[in-house]
Amino acid sequence: MNGTEFRYMYSGKPVFFDPLLMLREFNNRVSEESVQHLDLKTSIDVLNVSFVQPGESDLPSVICICTKNGRELKVSRFTLKDGIHPVSIYLFEENGVSFGSFRRKYDYGSKLHEAGKKLAEVNQSELDISNEKWLWKGISKECLFLEKFGHTQIWHFIDSEQVDFWMYS
Repeated sequence: MNGTEFRYMYSGKPVFFDPLLMLREFNNRVSEESVQHLDLKTSIDVLNVSFVQPGESDLPSVICICTKNGRELKVSRFTLKDGIHPVSIYLFEENGVSFGSFRRKYDYGSKLHEAGKKLAEVNQSELDISNEKWLWKGISKECLFLEKFGHTQIWHFIDSEQVDFWMYS
């Protein structure tokens, strides 16, 4: 796709995705004027509160791998349930080291404000609850973007510079 070769491994019904397009989409979304920018004051372990996590016995339904300038990007897609809601989780790794994730809870945004309030509480942030797009950025390269895009979505990157590498190099 777009000059980059992707290899997919899957079990069951394949869901093909372009991880580079996902990263571009993330960058476009956080650049929107309506996004409320907040300081990330703590590490985000609170994700466990908002979304189910893949367990050690959970296997990805799809794995996509590509390489660029000698670096390998591997994105694993998991599909799980959180109560009655299906959840898609994409884990991003570069050369075997995790650097981010994208989670979509198919709840039509019903858990968005709950997740936003919890994150704001942990970070002692003044959240504009009328907004549905919040970006927390730390003094390190960590960032977390919570939004309603039809459903509740969380983008979390430990090193946002890796996102730039995969988008622009």
